Amino acid sequence: MNEFTPVVSVIMPCFNHGQYIDEAVASVLAQSYQNFEIIIIDDGSTDTETIQLLKNYTCPKTKVLRTPNKGPAAARNIGMSQAQGEYLCALDADDRLHPEFFQKSIALLENNPHIAFASCWIQMFGDENSLWKQDHCDLTTLLCECTVATPSLVRKSTALSIGGYDENPNLGYNEDWDFWLSLVEKGFRGQIIPEVLFYYRKQPNSRAAAYPWDETYLTSLRTIFNKHKQSYLDHIQPVINYPDHAIGHILNDNNRLEWQIHNQLLPNLTARRCEAERLKNKLFSHMDKKIIDEQKLENEVKSNIALRYEISALRSSMSWKITKPLRIIYDIFLKIKSCANSGIQKT
Repeated sequence: MNEFTPVVSVIMPCFNHGQYIDEAVASVLAQSYQNFEIIIIDDGSTDTETIQLLKNYTCPKTKVLRTPNKGPAAARNIGMSQAQGEYLCALDADDRLHPEFFQKSIALLENNPHIAFASCWIQMFGDENSLWKQDHCDLTTLLCECTVATPSLVRKSTALSIGGYDENPNLGYNEDWDFWLSLVEKGFRGQIIPEVLFYYRKQPNSRAAAYPWDETYLTSLRTIFNKHKQSYLDHIQPVINYPDHAIGHILNDNNRLEWQIHNQLLPNLTARRCEAERLKNKLFSHMDKKIIDEQKLENEVKSNIALRYEISALRSSMSWKITKPLRIIYDIFLKIKSCANSGIQKT
């Protein structure tokens, strides 16, 4: 492979996402690993902004292909047929990559020849701000849910060996899930890097948001089941047990968080509140009230209630949401805030 041949080919289907595509391309151009090409496939866009933007698109290392609208699976296959790289990255036009996405993914793949693809954790942004962390992408797990990020770096030879993406329209937006499942079903292995290296945009008109538990989505699930029926039959027991196993992990995490709240954070918070009150009283007893530095007192009190940030993080976690709301913690915060404000007003 000479220096003019890209190692990574980024395949970017674009259907009416002209307002976002510059962000997606910029995230690729900002990679710490620079030996790549970008192939944008205009999948029959109809809005004027996207059409005009891609008409004379001139970003470095980037070329644009045009095709009638056939959906993202077909667009990715077209990009795959033009790709020169050893590794493929199917990045949607409204998403973004972390600057070290290529570097860390390639390092994993080159150091582990038996690994066919490298995934990672995902940070949601846009209409949802949450962290998507997965640990496993083995066959049993993928039979139950897709745990692999869409743009995960995959060896081109591996992707071609299964014929690329299935263009069956009944798969809906689950063509990614089917792709990774098909790879692992054929004996290929993947690994998840435990770091956020991909940013997924959530928006009201996204394909995923358009598929709730209605007949369209159920048709997609039935299509996946029928295509991989033998694998489901061969792994029926672990597939059936999978939800209980997942719930068990959540309950264990929830119990751990509750123990930490009741046995560590609340006692600490109480002690800090008492200390803040003692310091406030000490200030009042040793200084003339007229010359007390209000800002110094406020900072002193604030420094002693810093634990509220740690508890706030716990309250936003998945485990917190599914357990009984611990409103008493929030009430404690309000009392502390009231106490601090009251002390300041007296000055």
